[in-house]
Amino acid sequence: MDTTGKSQERLATVLNVLAGTMTVTEAAEQLGISRKSYYEWQDRALSAMRGALTDRPAGRPANPVDTEKAALEEQVEDLSRQLTLAKQTIEVKTILTAYAAQQKSHSNASEKRSKKKRQSGK
Repeated sequence: MDTTGKSQERLATVLNVLAGTMTVTEAAEQLGISRKSYYEWQDRALSAMRGALTDRPAGRPANPVDTEKAALEEQVEDLSRQLTLAKQTIEVKTILTAYAAQQKSHSNASEKRSKKKRQSGK
């Protein structure tokens, strides 16, 4: 007999004893166990039934938190922030370089004009 069949037989026997259609002695003999073992099985069965019939919170159970997944998601967010900051830094450096080049160009042009004025004024 398979395990499921044995557990079904044990369940039926416990229910028969609880219903009063069988004595504990008869149940123990039928299952091939002592009366003490029968009472232990009955206690386990009733305990499992109490657990199964205990009220549970309404709604779907909360999804279990995958700590590794949560850590990886946090790391992705951190890396995204760092990438955004790096892109902004590059953009600022590009603007500053262009501005510096423009200032140098204006300065060189001013120097050339001043030099021309000095030369023409001589």
